[in-house]
Amino acid sequence: MKYINLNKQKGMSLGIFIIVLIIASIGAIFAMKVVPMYIEYSSVKKTLNDVSKESFDSAGKVRESIQKRFSMNYVDSVTREDIEITKNGKAYDVYVFYYVEKPLVGNLSIVGTFEYEVTTQ
Repeated sequence: MKYINLNKQKGMSLGIFIIVLIIASIGAIFAMKVVPMYIEYSSVKKTLNDVSKESFDSAGKVRESIQKRFSMNYVDSVTREDIEITKNGKAYDVYVFYYVEKPLVGNLSIVGTFEYEVTTQ
């Protein structure tokens, strides 16, 4: 006859559960800081791709169109100084380079550097 040991432990102990919970919390905090930066970058790319399909008379009109679209899409990290517009024949090259710094925990921060370039028609 086979005996079953009822005292045998099954599952996680409280200590292991707390360690798993701490690791999951750190991952969640990291994701809550990083994901919005990439969502905003996606909005920047979409805006610049939309602007690239238009034709403009001047660099000022290109900048004005970009700023209006950034405002509508809640893009706050890109400033006027982050946008470089140069004339290329009848078109304009638009280059955006910016970085985002988000505090993580205490004196630790996450820094994301983003750049994108398009040419208008």
